Amino acid sequence: MILPTKRIRYDHCLIAVGLDVLGLIGEGTTISGLWKGLHDLWEKRNAEFRIAFRWFILAIDLLYILGVIEFDKGLIRKRSE
Repeated sequence: MILPTKRIRYDHCLIAVGLDVLGLIGEGTTISGLWKGLHDLWEKRNAEFRIAFRWFILAIDLLYILGVIEFDKGLIRKRSE
């Protein structure tokens, strides 16, 4: 689920979705902005795989648990430390 296995493709695992999300985070981004940006990114790639919103939230949770992002007044930012 978090990492790819022989049953879970790389682009389906949470770490890959998290990397896509991380690439979309600017100086302060909302959840809805990230969700739209992720779908736009996949359309540009012509990706056949679309994730559910709950999978997207799990990827954000993973980034937060790893200490890569932080939340501030409703916005998501990359940690500066």
